[in-house]
Amino acid sequence: MSSTISQIKRARTPEQKSDRRDTILFTAKTLFMEAGYEGFSMGLLSKRAGVAKGTLYLYFGTKEEVLLSLYSREFERFCSELTTGIAPTMTDAEFVTRIYETSISDPIRS
Repeated sequence: MSSTISQIKRARTPEQKSDRRDTILFTAKTLFMEAGYEGFSMGLLSKRAGVAKGTLYLYFGTKEEVLLSLYSREFERFCSELTTGIAPTMTDAEFVTRIYETSISDPIRS
């Protein structure tokens, strides 16, 4: 995120739009962790992210879409971290150990 939402009046370039989406997702991740799924709302997200509700809906239509975007991003990050330590010569036990170690060392709250 090279800029914050408060610094951009309106995201015009693809980079600004990507930055805004990233900022919204970062805020949503924090909000989901604090409030849980039931306590999460698009209205609260728009306030925390510093964007109008209408702007938020340009990026995400529902809280389910926000959650799925976060899940997809986190899953891709986890898989990338997992695969960096896999070698073709690994035994099954080493592979299972790698999965376990990556899982327990995963920085959920970062």
